[in-house]
Amino acid sequence: MTSPPGGTEYSRRTLASYENLAAHYDLLSGPELEPVVEGSLRRIATLTRPGGLVLDLGSRPGREADFLEGCGVRVRRTEAIRENQATRGRMVDPLGVTTDDLGGPYDAILALYVLINVRQRQTDLALTKIAAALRPGGSFYVSIQDSNGELPGDYRMVCWPHDEFSVRLVRAGFSIERHERHVDCDDHAWSSYIARKL
Repeated sequence: MTSPPGGTEYSRRTLASYENLAAHYDLLSGPELEPVVEGSLRRIATLTRPGGLVLDLGSRPGREADFLEGCGVRVRRTEAIRENQATRGRMVDPLGVTTDDLGGPYDAILALYVLINVRQRQTDLALTKIAAALRPGGSFYVSIQDSNGELPGDYRMVCWPHDEFSVRLVRAGFSIERHERHVDCDDHAWSSYIARKL
């Protein structure tokens, strides 16, 4: 999850709830990457130029960043709960995808389970900022729950059906290279995309 400094009440409630769930999530996610995620990360590593930099938004425990670094890719990690990785000696920045300058240009940006924390009315803004932070031809690896609306509760989950989210990716200046759909252990459907900046 990304952390918007001085963010809205919605962001503060979501972050507080996320802090309570973070350790539990870390246990549930396990030490290994899912095969579909590992395959997509290998594709991202292949698309990244020698010396290129990848931005990992909402790096969580940092397994995806660790994997990319193992492939020889440089990664800038961002995460609200930085202690998860700081104890392993990793440098992690706080960064709000809708509130902060993302920097760049990057060869690739990861946003796995991140945009579920961005209100639907701000999703286009987030995608536009991500596209602007990529070099031409840069890659974007993103996952979103494949449903519709904003689920209630302090840790609100924002969902998009595949057809609507893919339109937003194209509108933000991406071409979709790969779309995959899977159902998790709680019977929730997720869509993941590798998209390229035009």
